[in-house]
Amino acid sequence: MLSDLGKKLSAERVEGLCILEACKGLAFRVLACDEAFEGLFGKDCNALRAAPNMAALFHSEVPIEFELHRCLQSGKPGQFHYTVGDKKVRMRAYPLGQNILTLHEDLAYEAALNHAYNEWKVTSQFLMDSPDVFWKWEIKTDAVTVTHNFFNWIGKEVFELSLSTFLKQFQDGVPLERALKALIETDTSCNTELKIESDRGIIHCLCQAQVVARNARGNASMVLGRLTDISAQKQLQEQYQALSETLENRVQRRTRQLANVNKNLEAEMFERMRAEEEIVCFKTTIDCSSEAVVWVSPEDNMRFVYANKAACEHFGCSVEKLLSLTLFDVNPQAVAAQALHKDAWIQEQVLTPGIRETLHQRVDNGNLIPVEVASTVFDFRKSKRVALTIHDLSKRKEAEASLITALEHERELSRLKGVFVNMVSHEFRTPLTSIQSATDLLEHYWERLQAPEREEQFDSVKLGIKRITQLMDDVLLIGRIEAGKLTFSPQLTDFSKLLQALKTTLSGAFPNRDIRLEGPSDGLYTLDSNLLQYILNNLLSNACKYSNGTVVLRWSVKEKTLYIEVEDSGIGIPEKDRSGLFKMFSRGSNVGNIKGVGVGLFCVRHCIDLHKGDIQCKSREGEGTLFTIRIPL
Repeated sequence: MLSDLGKKLSAERVEGLCILEACKGLAFRVLACDEAFEGLFGKDCNALRAAPNMAALFHSEVPIEFELHRCLQSGKPGQFHYTVGDKKVRMRAYPLGQNILTLHEDLAYEAALNHAYNEWKVTSQFLMDSPDVFWKWEIKTDAVTVTHNFFNWIGKEVFELSLSTFLKQFQDGVPLERALKALIETDTSCNTELKIESDRGIIHCLCQAQVVARNARGNASMVLGRLTDISAQKQLQEQYQALSETLENRVQRRTRQLANVNKNLEAEMFERMRAEEEIVCFKTTIDCSSEAVVWVSPEDNMRFVYANKAACEHFGCSVEKLLSLTLFDVNPQAVAAQALHKDAWIQEQVLTPGIRETLHQRVDNGNLIPVEVASTVFDFRKSKRVALTIHDLSKRKEAEASLITALEHERELSRLKGVFVNMVSHEFRTPLTSIQSATDLLEHYWERLQAPEREEQFDSVKLGIKRITQLMDDVLLIGRIEAGKLTFSPQLTDFSKLLQALKTTLSGAFPNRDIRLEGPSDGLYTLDSNLLQYILNNLLSNACKYSNGTVVLRWSVKEKTLYIEVEDSGIGIPEKDRSGLFKMFSRGSNVGNIKGVGVGLFCVRHCIDLHKGDIQCKSREGEGTLFTIRIPL
């Protein structure tokens, strides 16, 4: 019969059932018990019956055997608490003649719910100024409790909210209803975007996140959620008014609760124990929070009186060190205010609830950190305290700086594209005009032109084609550089032979220039001959183009490094133009009518970079230019 009764009561989360027999004095011993009661103590029924009294089985803060005796004498049921190992158990006692039937219930589930609720209630005290809305749905009673900001958003106060009436406050509550269903059934949590409209037509865009609490059997019992306003915030005056109304309601509700709690001693003891659990739960939650949270004392020169682990990491010091400092030691703005208008700064920046940006200084290295601080003033043990929740803005500031840099880069690219189109159009038009003019002369005056004159026109066409081909090569090379597709293919190269071929080509293009080569007569080096030919051809062509005198190319090898110098005595490069010398479309301000696009040195630098080398330039305006290249072999 006892076993059947235990199974019947299992739905009430009863851990065990036991019948106690009164002995001499105030002692009680186990007369009979079920398997669940044996499992609670980890002993079989015989061992439990062998215990001389109840005190030998468990520990309790109240004299349970005395209370059991009173229960037996009065013939009325009683309720007591005790611990077994790490379990907290509630015992309900029912007199049966000279014996007592006891039901033992594990309080872990109820404690977990109380902890979760108390955590939410205590946390809401410190988040009263937060722009977010926190809400709780009790699944069993279908009751929904929200923080005051929710009523600010909808413009009215709704009493006794259920889930259905809560969902009706949104323009479309279906996504939230689906998210809650998925969370309860599969523990799948997702953020949901919602919209809510006030009675004045103001629409708030919200982001919803939620978590579910489950009982000992794994059934969902409570859902805690957070609504974040991602649109414009209400005006500060409306927030203060809503906060005042909510605080007044909370004070009235708390007064009624305290009046009911004081009715009997048992209820008062239970309430005190629950308050202690709330404090422990709150401290544990704040200690484990990823956000830095500190308390400061306005009565002790804003000294830190509490700091969680995240705050110690934020300021770069131990909790002992941080609690020896004041807010003025870690806030440069506060230091400046301390000397000028200390009291006004404290009132505006600390004692006035709200969210504001400032700077913090790390204790370990002195680095400044941009932060966002939310302050809440509260009373603690007859003293005033200020809770500061600190959010590091470093990553956000870095992201903003990156966006600004990217925007400036895009603007520069757009400008360069315009310059490129104008310069290339002009450079293409000149040789095309020469080709058109030469072909027109050959077409209409072929018979009249002498052989040397015809050859001169053909040379003009060839020169124009060569110029267009060079421009196209430069454009294609820029495209490969910008796309990251310019390849580096080193191979054994006869450097002297390559230079002789370049000299021959350039001497034909610039017959009036004296091009000299100075260096070893032989040398095989592992280089990308195509890239190297482009580098030297560009530097030598520029030297010939901007100089009427001798152009010298020197080279030597020292310590496995190839040194190349290209020197001319031409117009030189103005000092103001040298900083952008290797940038795309950059040309000296003194080039006059000398043709050019301004992309050659940009390509040269990238070709040298692929060789893991470097290039330097020395120049005096009107005296000449010297380029020095170093390429490791």
